[in-house]
Amino acid sequence: MVNTISLYRYPQNTSLDKPESSISKSEYFKAVKTAQKVDHQIYTKERLNRLGLPVTSNATGITNLVTAPITLATITYKAIKTSKSNQLPFDYKEAFVKSASTTASFVHAFGLLSQYLYVFAVKFASPLIATFAGAIFYPIEIVYNVWMLQSTHTINKTINEDLIKALAPLKDSSIYQNKAKFSKALKTLDKQLKANSSDLKQLLGKEVLEEAKAAVAHANFRMNKTFNIKEVHTNLNKKLLKTYTTTIQKSIQALQKSRLDLKSKDIKKLDEYARKAYKSLPAEKALYLTLEKIQKAHEDKKNKLSRLLRPWVVEKFTRESATIIKNLQSEDPKLVQKGIEQGLDLLNDINFVASGKQTVHFNACVMNFILLIMLAATTVALPFAIPVLISVTFFIWGVLDLSINVGLLDSPDKKFHVENLIPNWVKDSYNYLKTLSIFKSNTPKRKDVIKDPRSTTTQRVYTKIA
Repeated sequence: MVNTISLYRYPQNTSLDKPESSISKSEYFKAVKTAQKVDHQIYTKERLNRLGLPVTSNATGITNLVTAPITLATITYKAIKTSKSNQLPFDYKEAFVKSASTTASFVHAFGLLSQYLYVFAVKFASPLIATFAGAIFYPIEIVYNVWMLQSTHTINKTINEDLIKALAPLKDSSIYQNKAKFSKALKTLDKQLKANSSDLKQLLGKEVLEEAKAAVAHANFRMNKTFNIKEVHTNLNKKLLKTYTTTIQKSIQALQKSRLDLKSKDIKKLDEYARKAYKSLPAEKALYLTLEKIQKAHEDKKNKLSRLLRPWVVEKFTRESATIIKNLQSEDPKLVQKGIEQGLDLLNDINFVASGKQTVHFNACVMNFILLIMLAATTVALPFAIPVLISVTFFIWGVLDLSINVGLLDSPDKKFHVENLIPNWVKDSYNYLKTLSIFKSNTPKRKDVIKDPRSTTTQRVYTKIA
């Protein structure tokens, strides 16, 4: 955690120093210091997805003719929905940048289409649109996707991806029932412990690392001597207890520190802003605004990580990470085991999404690079049939890649769901029309009017629509 700095040294010329102030300096310092270290806000998937988009990168080539209108409609829908509800977050700056890049992608895709249709003498637009837009668009997309690829790789490295993947199968209570599977898991962990000794010594400590190596070697020996496999598995997990708890705890803390905690440069910016904006305000008002500013900084961190991964996995991390660490540090063996299971599940989810995103951005890099070469090739004599064929292939590839990854990576159960491909504004519109239909079917219909001879009141008899 970052140490408290001058942001929390309240200016001397404010009402905090006056006798009638309702809060003391110590109360002020305590409040802002707590807010700086701990984010008590509750995050939902919708709050962590400011633009309401399932993906953050643009599609490739003429695939944008399909995806760009959907993206722009989704951003517009989220903006309208946000304007009607102050509780929903919306980043207008991010929305402008995304809308601009999506529009540029659509213009370029339109130019590509016109260029291809020139082959068939259908001249409805100039192919120069594709050349100019592509010369700007492709390099930007390549740089963006390389940066995203590197960022997601860094996240996997931060959570000790290889060690987590080696430990997780051994925690499965039923793995001992399959001797071949158990033996393979042991060899994988043994290889991992020996291959990265220097890094693991820093992560686990020399003593814990040596204990883990000895435990795996002993389990392998007993497996070869045909001991009771269930007993071997049970004893192995007991000896690996410190390896599990240390790896999970340090992985979660490392991700928290690197991606979510406020850093000294973040605090410095808040400090400079507070000195100018809150200098002459009453203590209570200054405290409120300072805390609000800190909370906004915390939320920005969460949203940045959501763009790298997925909102659902970041929401899960913010909800469970503190409880997991608390359980791992407990003296109750049952809570420790629960913490290990929850921790492995959380880190595996993060690894699943980060690895999937790496695949998405790697594919985007390859496709954009090849399209950039094709763009350069069009400046010389080249049959148009070649770029048309390649681009049509990329269109199919792009749609399939986008569909699989949106349908899969947005699913906490790690299964493909077709409904993930449907934008929220389409789902909400359908549900709204469905609600209207149900309401209409239950609305009474006037059947006839009867005059009561005993009164001047007109009685109406109603019946429901079938």
